[in-house]
Amino acid sequence: MTVGKYNFPVKKFEFFETTADTGMILWGGSPADLFTNAVKALNKLIFGDISLAREGERLCLPCRVRGHDRESLMVNLLTEVLCLQEIRDLEVMELKTFRVHKNLIQGEWIARKPARMPIVVVKSITYHHLRVKRTLRGWNARVVVDL
Repeated sequence: MTVGKYNFPVKKFEFFETTADTGMILWGGSPADLFTNAVKALNKLIFGDISLAREGERLCLPCRVRGHDRESLMVNLLTEVLCLQEIRDLEVMELKTFRVHKNLIQGEWIARKPARMPIVVVKSITYHHLRVKRTLRGWNARVVVDL
């Protein structure tokens, strides 16, 4: 990733453990990249290795998520992923963003019926230690999920 005159290694996300919870540290060159990587990280946490072969019919569903700031936007976006999983029995594989503002994301969910059972159950996305900020390397977020 290039930011200004600097080149940085491309790392999209990593996980960390807290007491009874799991956290995600996320990176992106832009807010759109950051939110897209958050969806991929949550999918990997729930379903395991995202490099496994994807089979089955893909669905494209409209995505419109609001928040009063970038932090609440992150929580609301990931909560929407959990709702699609629990209520509609879908695995959200990707978010294609068309528009990202401080309090709005518009795009398209790429989803399908899960090919495998979840390996963990995420109960909720929390505000505990939540952070979304711009850095010299692009955008960074820290999100804790309740297991």
